[in-house]
Amino acid sequence: MMHKESPIRIAYIVNEFNVGGLERYIARMCNHLPPKRFESEIICLRSDGAAHDWLNRSETTVHVMGATSGNNPALIKNLERLLISRSYDIVQSHNWGTLLETYFASRSHRTVMKHIHAERGTVLGSDCSARWKRWTRSLAMRFTLPRISGTVCNAYAIEKKIRSVTKLTALPVEVIPNGLQIDFSEVEVQAMRQELRADLGLGPEVFVVGFLGRFAEVKNPSMVLDAFYKFVTSIRHIPAEQVKLLMVGDGPLKHQLEQKTKELGVDSMVLFPGERTDSLRWLSAMDILVNSSTSEGMSQAILEAMALGVPLVVTDVGDSRRLIQGDDFGPDCGAWVPSGDSNQLAEQIARFWQASSMRYDFSLNAKQRFADRYSLQQMLNRYEQYYRTVLGLD
Repeated sequence: MMHKESPIRIAYIVNEFNVGGLERYIARMCNHLPPKRFESEIICLRSDGAAHDWLNRSETTVHVMGATSGNNPALIKNLERLLISRSYDIVQSHNWGTLLETYFASRSHRTVMKHIHAERGTVLGSDCSARWKRWTRSLAMRFTLPRISGTVCNAYAIEKKIRSVTKLTALPVEVIPNGLQIDFSEVEVQAMRQELRADLGLGPEVFVVGFLGRFAEVKNPSMVLDAFYKFVTSIRHIPAEQVKLLMVGDGPLKHQLEQKTKELGVDSMVLFPGERTDSLRWLSAMDILVNSSTSEGMSQAILEAMALGVPLVVTDVGDSRRLIQGDDFGPDCGAWVPSGDSNQLAEQIARFWQASSMRYDFSLNAKQRFADRYSLQQMLNRYEQYYRTVLGLD
């Protein structure tokens, strides 16, 4: 084993630093890894973004390469120069969009720099529907992953998918679940809930169904609207103002979703506050959170909801069901439905609306499971040990 007196220098490489689960994870790593043992920086191959606001350490440097989309040999050469000039010990690529760039930029410097690849989503990229593209990318990953220093992911479903698409059944993959830290007391959470609801004109008696995520196909927000419409049309005896759908986010489907609410006749019951970086505040106003993804790794929004004690209804994709379903670690903290099944989702929303005692029990279960398994410190400890192992340190 080697010894290292100076801090371990890490570069987290992303395409853009926009608001999303990946960016939340990177911000938490930069903000909370012990500064005496780690120095973290972020490299954006294309552009910085709104997630920059999540960084609370002034010493966290963000480098912006300003590359355009598509293959760019000049980007790889420029990235190589940056990696060497900053003397990183570890460079960590994320998802398909940065794997090859990081591999080619760092491969000539393996003796002084370790390349770790982190998969936290769809593995081959969200734009990988064409068969030729899937085949090309799977071959590239099959070539690349055994030649770098390590592969890590945040979900068992992603570990399984990595092995499936690459056919590398024996590839070492470290699974480190997401973790986060909640700095609000129960009193503060309730105060946030009351304040935001007041700002939105919602009284304490209003049942609020929530969605938090990007308005993109993979998140399937249209399914939430369909289910909400079926739910409200099945409870004609309750005034419409007593039920609301809070759709927090932004993305390419926003206009389509807004138009759909008008077509369904529920536009007065659906709120679109836009993209928000203070996700915990918005979660606090919800009675349940719906995660409707068609593909998922380990959702940050689900974890944040668990931490605040917000009951969940999730689609059975990725590790979502594993997160909320009762097992040896404790009882249920939510319900699950098949992906794309708006009828079952509507039934579950109605079930939660009718049973406030069930929501209370699930809320307690969610907070307990989060505390037991998904704290930020647990994640940081796992990553610190993993980084030291990759570097051969004791």
